[in-house]
Formats: sequence, C-alpha cells, structure tokens
Amino acid sequence: MPVLKGNEETEKKEIPKKAVEVLEKIDSELKKTDIKTFYKKADKETKKLILNAVELVLNEKDAWIRGGCWNLIFYCSVFYNSKGERQGVKKALNEFKDAIKALKDISKEKLLTRTYVTMVLNNAVKSYSTGVFKTLGNETNEIIKSMQGEELKKQSLFLLSSLAGKSDKTAKDIKNLGKVLELVYKDGYGEQEKKQAVKALEVLIEKEDFGEILKLIPEVSKKQEYLPMEKKINLAYGTYTLGEKNMLELLFKKKIHFFLRYTKEELERQLYQIDKDYKPKYVTLKELKEQEKKPVFLVVYNQNDYNGAFYKDDTKFNFLSKYFNVVVYEVGAESQFYYSVKETGKKYGEITHLLIGGHGTPEHILLGYPYEEQKIDLTDIEEMKKIKGYTKDSVLILESCSTGAEGGIGEKLKDALGVKNLFAPKTPAFIKQGGYKINYKNKKPVITEVEFVETKQ
Repeated sequence: MPVLKGNEETEKKEIPKKAVEVLEKIDSELKKTDIKTFYKKADKETKKLILNAVELVLNEKDAWIRGGCWNLIFYCSVFYNSKGERQGVKKALNEFKDAIKALKDISKEKLLTRTYVTMVLNNAVKSYSTGVFKTLGNETNEIIKSMQGEELKKQSLFLLSSLAGKSDKTAKDIKNLGKVLELVYKDGYGEQEKKQAVKALEVLIEKEDFGEILKLIPEVSKKQEYLPMEKKINLAYGTYTLGEKNMLELLFKKKIHFFLRYTKEELERQLYQIDKDYKPKYVTLKELKEQEKKPVFLVVYNQNDYNGAFYKDDTKFNFLSKYFNVVVYEVGAESQFYYSVKETGKKYGEITHLLIGGHGTPEHILLGYPYEEQKIDLTDIEEMKKIKGYTKDSVLILESCSTGAEGGIGEKLKDALGVKNLFAPKTPAFIKQGGYKINYKNKKPVITEVEFVETKQ
C-alpha cells in the first residue's frame, strides 16, 4: 500500500511515482514516524520542499548522500509531528540544501571522508535548531577546503558530528567550533600538532559548558600565541573552570598544561593545595580541608602525549580523592620529575603512592620529547636512588605501556626507589576505568591491585 494516497487529482500529479516509492521505502525501513500524515498535513510549499529532497535521493548516485537525504526527510517528519512547527520544517528543508552541497563538493573525496560528513548530517538533524544545516554546510566546506590529509579531515568531521549530536545550541556552537578549527588549520605547527589539537577539542565537547569554553578559545589563543593549539584549548578549559589568575598559578607552580585531563573538582583540589584563600565552586571548603589529612598520592604526568591517551578517564581523580590527598604535577624532563617528588615530600608529607604517567616501552617512560633528558630510562637508575628517602615503602604505579616487562624499567625503578609494590603493564595497556582495588592496612587505604586493559599501538 502506498505511503501517500490522496483523492485529489492535483495531489496525484504533484507526487511522482518514484518519489512515492522512495518515501515508502523510508517508511518501511524506519517505522518511527507517520510520513504519510506528515506529508498530507503539510502545506503546498512544504510538500514541494519534501519532493525536492526526494529528488536529491533519486538523482544522487552516491549512497552516502542518499542516506543523508533519507534521514533528513525522516527527522523533519519527526520534528513536524512532535512539535507541529511547519515553519521549522521549512527552514530545515531549505537549509539542508547547503549541507547537501557540502556532500556533493566532496563527492570525489575518499570513502571515509564521505562517511563522516554523512554522520555530521545525521547527528545534526537529530538535534535540529534554526540555522544548523546552513552553518554545517559552511563549516563542513571549510574543513574540506582547508585541511590537508584524509586522517585530519576525518578527525575534524567526526568532531563536528559529535558536537551536532550533543549541543542544545547547535548552530552557535558549530560556528564557534568553526572559528577554533580555523585557528587550528592556520597554526604554524605540523600535522601531528593539528591532530592533537582536534583530539583536545573532542575531549572538550564531552565536558559540561563546552559551548562557553569554545567561545573563550580565540581570546586565550591571542594571549598565548606561541603555544601550540592543543595547549591553548587546555588553558581555555582551565581559565573557564578556575579563572585566568588561578589557571596561571597551577601552570607555573605545578606545571599543569593539560587541564582537560582533570575534572573541575580535581583542579580545585590542586589549586587549594597552593592557595588556601581560594573559594571553591565545585567542591566544599570542608572537603578541601579534610583532603589534607589523607595519605599522600603523588601523580606525575607527562607533558607530551602524541595520541591523547592521557585524556582518558578523568573520573579516576574523584575516586582516588575519596581516599587520598592526590597531588598532581606535570613534567617534561627528568629534573622536573625529581623536583616534584622532593617538593611533595617536603610540603605534604610521606608519599604513600606514586603514579608516573607517560608513553612507555620496556626501557623508558617518555615525559617530554624523545631526548635523553626528557625521559626516564635505564641510565637514570643511580639518580633515582637519591630520592629513595621520599618514596621508600610506597606503592609505585606506572601508567605507561610495557614498563612492567621482565627486566625492564619498572623492575629497576622498584628497586631504585625502594617501593613495596609495583603495578605496571607488561604489554601496551591502559588502566581500566574503576580498575583500582583499595584495602585498608593499619586503618590506612592502600592500593592492592590495578587492572590494566591491553590495547594496540
């Protein structure tokens, strides 16, 4: 039975047979809305727009573009039936032409790029608001024109797709994201740095208030013009969370550059450790004061993360802070690592747990760039023994691939630092979310197990 069936002769002439077939196919495949009702209730102008969209399906050879058109019609019908807003449907259908143009413009691109553009469109129609498709069409075209390299295009389009599916102010947020991506593309750094910047943006849009932070990035970028874009994006998150003055205090005193690695609550805990006058917004002052009474858990993270692995699972800090006074430093060289251990021991007391995070091999842990002074390796064992007084009898956790291999850097560090227990992966792996097991010994919390999940490199 046809989806569209009317008694009026004019309606029969208005609807091409192929158009009916396409709409029938959509209706039978999706079964989520009554397209027949949608069409029959529409005014003449809206019907014409629907048929124009169907015509795109009929005339388009590219399967990805056809899929985008089908979903457009489907979601517009949902939009119409749920809200009864005819004007909204008209705007959506009109603006969709811009998005289709973007797809047509890249019809000669590789398959993956076309796939990701279609994802962008499909997510956008789910959260449709006025201006979305027009903005998407413009920004998508800019990405295709500006970016060099299929992988970078794909990564950027995936970012647009994620944002389109999350935002409640989609058109405005996409515009602001477009401005930031333009800064990324114009950045004087190489393709790898650009990929890292886009990765930081992916992490950012998983955060609350990401739309407000996007607006802040261009301003931060002007003030920190010599930093790579990834760090500028991180500083914008830190500035939004803590204020510029407090963000800079953490940057200079604890060398924290990658603010997106941490929850807002954890950033406040770190700030309170160096500024007792700070008035918290996300945790209570009582909690911050109680924090100081807990056993010290020192986290020393790297300052060079080529694939964004250390953005994973910021929630672990809120979990660990229930039991420990977590002290965080980020370092890019051996000397900074030694300083962080000594400074923590002097300021906060006995270090009961030490976590070192950096890309690893059985022979080293990378802190900065791959130069001798910027990694902990087998040549540093004698130097490590000099800070043994701060780490003796603690628990050592290496969030660093393959460092637990037999005879490797993990075993050497365990001996040199005099720690009781070592937890380190023997293969490429990361710490599972919620992968810490904690028991109490002498009424004090102690990590007795760390679960790692193997990964491919």
